[in-house]
Amino acid sequence: MNAKSVLDSYQTLYRDMAFERLGLFRLVAETYPCREALYPGSSVHVTPSFVFPHVVYVDKSAQAKQFFDAREQVLDFVTHNREYKRKPFIQFIHQDYSKPLPLPTESFDLLLSFFAGRVAPACGKYLRIGGIFLANQRGEIETGFRLIAAIRSGWKVSIGERDNCPGEGGGEEISPPIRPRLGICRKGDVFCVRETIMRSLLMKNGTCPKCNSSNVYFKPYALDKVTLDGKGGEYADNICTDCGYFETYITDREALGKIPVRAEKLGDWKKVK
Repeated sequence: MNAKSVLDSYQTLYRDMAFERLGLFRLVAETYPCREALYPGSSVHVTPSFVFPHVVYVDKSAQAKQFFDAREQVLDFVTHNREYKRKPFIQFIHQDYSKPLPLPTESFDLLLSFFAGRVAPACGKYLRIGGIFLANQRGEIETGFRLIAAIRSGWKVSIGERDNCPGEGGGEEISPPIRPRLGICRKGDVFCVRETIMRSLLMKNGTCPKCNSSNVYFKPYALDKVTLDGKGGEYADNICTDCGYFETYITDREALGKIPVRAEKLGDWKKVK
């Protein structure tokens, strides 16, 4: 594929269809400290590289492979359009993103998902804690993430009260909204912005946060006695049989409910801020 073919391919699929979403990526870069992005199911959509200096693209299609095989032409195209000073880093992985990728876990601060199915279950592990997951799928809600904002058509930004995007039953507008800017969203678009939270939340759902194994076993009162409020509390242990990592969760809801009261009256418990 020569330089003209690279440009034509991108032009046909993204610029001519108004699918570049350059304004969206600019907004994310301005709002969050994202520099290293992973883009599963990317096709030939290299617009993120105009804004983010380090992007890894993953796609199993022959069209994407042919496009990225023209590495020199793609780099020239991105370099000409980049909005940062450093040399762009572009890597393409030709495979199904649902299979393990040759990448270290927790090595990216931005995960992109546009019309590619449920990306988070397979690729969420590559995001650092505090990393940003940007997706257009409203229903892609996964354990280990919390909704922090949504970007909608009309160029307004919302903050969710629950883990959903506007149109899913909730959301409160930030005031004042971001001023209208061309290219952020097309009419009807909703992009959910989620932040990676502690991976220990995954243990309850059968995934080890240390080694990502699914060999996690559960048993009440398994390892040791847990005291809460001066008494033995009901608890459960979750153990990974591959790496040995384990977590304990208090399951006694009544005892848990007493902690905020004790924190306020006695001060022996402190609320984390």
